[in-house]
Amino acid sequence: MVGAAAVIIPLIVSPITADAYFLPKLLAARAAVAGLLVIVAIAAATGRLHLRRTPLDIPLALFVASALISTVFASNKNLAVFGSYGRFEGLLTIALYALLFWLAVQSLASARSAILVLRLLLGAAFVVALVSIVQVVVASTSGSMPAETGVSFGGFLRGYGTFGSPNALGAFLAMVLPLAVWEVLAATSSSDRLVGANLVVVLSIALVLTFSRTAWFAGAVAVLAVFVAAVPARRRVVVVALCVLAGAAIVGSAQLIRSPNAPSVVRATQGRLLSLDAPASTSSGQFRLHVWLDTLRLIESRPLFGYGPDSFGLVYPRFQSGNWSPGYIIDRAHSELLDVAAAQGLVGLATYLMLLIAVARAFWRSRHQLQSLALIAGGAAYVACTAINFSYLPSALMFWIYLAAAVTIWSPPEWRPVIGFRPTVRRLWGLVAAVTAALSLAVLVVAPYLADLSYRQAIDAAQRGRVHEARTSVQVARALAPWQTTYAVLAGTLALRPGPGGQPSAGADLPAARRAFLDAIKLGTSSAAAYRYLAEADAGLGLREQAMAAARAAVELNRFDPENQAELNRLTASPG
Repeated sequence: MVGAAAVIIPLIVSPITADAYFLPKLLAARAAVAGLLVIVAIAAATGRLHLRRTPLDIPLALFVASALISTVFASNKNLAVFGSYGRFEGLLTIALYALLFWLAVQSLASARSAILVLRLLLGAAFVVALVSIVQVVVASTSGSMPAETGVSFGGFLRGYGTFGSPNALGAFLAMVLPLAVWEVLAATSSSDRLVGANLVVVLSIALVLTFSRTAWFAGAVAVLAVFVAAVPARRRVVVVALCVLAGAAIVGSAQLIRSPNAPSVVRATQGRLLSLDAPASTSSGQFRLHVWLDTLRLIESRPLFGYGPDSFGLVYPRFQSGNWSPGYIIDRAHSELLDVAAAQGLVGLATYLMLLIAVARAFWRSRHQLQSLALIAGGAAYVACTAINFSYLPSALMFWIYLAAAVTIWSPPEWRPVIGFRPTVRRLWGLVAAVTAALSLAVLVVAPYLADLSYRQAIDAAQRGRVHEARTSVQVARALAPWQTTYAVLAGTLALRPGPGGQPSAGADLPAARRAFLDAIKLGTSSAAAYRYLAEADAGLGLREQAMAAARAAVELNRFDPENQAELNRLTASPG
């Protein structure tokens, strides 16, 4: 089951749903956890249940407990539990990470089985890397891209494979690349060495094409650590010096050899390399510095337990000091440490650091083994990527499976049989666990998938002008996943049918629009447009005071969007 998850989760996409990348991986992980729970239930019912403790159990439990406490005191509890659409980093996902790790550890009987899971993960990474390379090659023949965005650099597409985000793919590839290098170094035959070398080359090319500087640096340092550990001690200084000189030569050649006739991917890579000497001077570097400074003030405002998981996009506008990302909602601090502190407060940050220390201590017991060093190097590369970016769901799920296999290799299994219960009680607990897993599949896997499928159908119907069909589809989506703010916003927008200026059309259903927008706000939407459209609906219904309040809320949520201020000014200027 763990091996299947290691292959399926990285590869799964769903082109027929609105979210083609993050949601399918989330649902696949939930299905994997449900399957592992069924296996545990069967073992409990038959009296063969043995549990294994790991050095991460207590720190991980404390981290989840911190997330639970922050959810209780969250600024919006629905958002804190389920997470925002497209991120899904609420309490349920935090608990999912913990269960995925813990159940995977219980399922890995030995280091041999853990190595098998890691090799399956490498196989999946190879396929993802190939997909990413093909994406970039095809895009390079389809026209130029914007200069620097989340999915482009230097007019070139940044590869994202099946992960939906270049930074997510970069973090994943930086994590598994040291392990691929270890496979080459540990190979005992020419064929194994050739297969491993092919894997390293393909992963490296895909990593370069993500144009993620953090992933480049983290992956390079992790690979260097493996190479240094593999050579005799007397030669390590020479190897490090040669690697540093090689890196300097690559950056230097990017500065000196800049031919306008070079392929666009080469010129884009050169431009990205040149930004390494002063990353803070780039637009993305400046963006991060501004957001980090604003986030420190956000954390200071509620330092103990934070604002709740995945609530950053709803809270940050109150502390945003400039229009750092025109046209986009800033829903992450772009630093995992700051994100954890904003969501779970300093208590949560302390438990997160305890968890990292526990990982280091687990590794330390087998630090003299090259494979163990490759595993910790990959884990450190992933953590380094999230420290400058943040935790993306597709790569985070893989990290916890990777970590479960690593801990199994670092710490010999210490199985403890669960005894002391009568056969009838054991069967009852097994039945309860099986029923819980089945219900979880229905509520947390099947229903969300069908909901997003209906949401996609609503979007497609709206684009074709079939408003009635779109409204029916989005109502189905809301019934299946009533916690999703995005579905409620679309339902309100379809009922309002705003024209070019944002005012309701002649066929607008103002009461239905108002109800949907109020639901979206209650659920925790961070869309200022939802408040602005609510103001329009309220004004059309003659609810002037409510319309003014909604317009002010839109400005507070995004005061840098001129449409929000224009709506407030229009309502203020209109006769009472």
